[in-house]
Amino acid sequence: MNETTARTLERLREEITILRIEGTLFCFDPAEAKQRRGIITNMLRDSDGTERPVSVHIHPDFGQPSVLAYKIAQTIFLKMTEAGDPYPNVIGFTQRELARLVGRTWSGVTSRQLYTAMMQLQNSRIICSVHNKETKEYFEVSFNFLVTTMFSSKDKSINECVVQMHDAIVASLNRNHAIWLNYDRLRTLDTIGMVLYKRLFFHLSNTYQTNTRRSTFKFEKDYEDICREWLGGLKPERYKSRIEKQLGRYLDSVKATGLLSRYQIAERVRGSGYKIVFYPVEAFYQDYIDFYVRSPREKRTDTLPSSDPQPLQLVAYFHQLMGHPHNNFAAKEREQAAEIIKLYGFKEGKEFVEHVVKEAATTSYKMKFFGALLAESYRASYEVQRTKANCPICHGRGWIEISDRSGVRVMQCTHSRQISA
Repeated sequence: MNETTARTLERLREEITILRIEGTLFCFDPAEAKQRRGIITNMLRDSDGTERPVSVHIHPDFGQPSVLAYKIAQTIFLKMTEAGDPYPNVIGFTQRELARLVGRTWSGVTSRQLYTAMMQLQNSRIICSVHNKETKEYFEVSFNFLVTTMFSSKDKSINECVVQMHDAIVASLNRNHAIWLNYDRLRTLDTIGMVLYKRLFFHLSNTYQTNTRRSTFKFEKDYEDICREWLGGLKPERYKSRIEKQLGRYLDSVKATGLLSRYQIAERVRGSGYKIVFYPVEAFYQDYIDFYVRSPREKRTDTLPSSDPQPLQLVAYFHQLMGHPHNNFAAKEREQAAEIIKLYGFKEGKEFVEHVVKEAATTSYKMKFFGALLAESYRASYEVQRTKANCPICHGRGWIEISDRSGVRVMQCTHSRQISA
């Protein structure tokens, strides 16, 4: 692979804590995921051999995050990668992107399934240790993968979604506690193949050194640990033939990407059971050089269609101020918020919303939808306040001080008098 080709690779940047806890957070059997409740806890081993617990508290209404939630999480990281460093914590999706997410024609059923998967990510509580590379310390964090989800709907179907990822994960990602992945290879795999590929590239790149002899380089992992740590608690098989039947096609698909030359299911040297030994091939070394020796920083050129998250954020802010608990808003509200942002910008748009909500609170009128903000009287009232606040003479006070030989006099600002006239 030449340098020009390497620069145009589609890359995925994923935070390492999330990568390491994927097998606890997600259940890759959708039927099993619906049945799981309570708390799932695993012990994960660090590179120095220290074991640290990770727990996932499953929400009783939505169940454990499964295959679709996994695809959503991966797409969020993909769009953050697209945005570039420093990575944002708010990401928007168009309906087209959401349809691509599940790989099928958009429908009401698809919309409902995506909503449930988003709720799984927002309502499953994670407790684990996060590593700070600068201080070389671990600190325990209790968080939800998604802090906020906002939806714009039309005809009872989602047509846009905005999500906010937890600050602890975004901060860790921006501290470069992350892995680069070749998304061109990754996207050819099904879910289990993706899980195996990501974990293998992570461990291979952590142990490989440029002076390592490639002919002897390998990585091995206990089979039962793979089932428990990587694959969401997959039930281990007792016999080699059954393991081959269980994982063989997924490992073969990873091999087909060029990451591996071969793999071997072998008996453990000590104790009973099996381990799997993985032997990387040229594609691994190419990606390692492109991602870690050349340290890619540039943005991708083949970007996904982008959704501006700010209009939905503004709609959600209005409903938050009004005490409305829902997170699913009409598409028309989103369009109205976009017009306010076009007129004032996002920051001042929030000030406009605050002003109108405060004005409406002095009356008996209860605003239910964002469009109520657009009443001409509210707009005129805000414009008066805005002009006064931006007055270069009185700076919004409405009066000025004039000093002369007779002393200091306070006078009404001529600019303010003109406004009120």
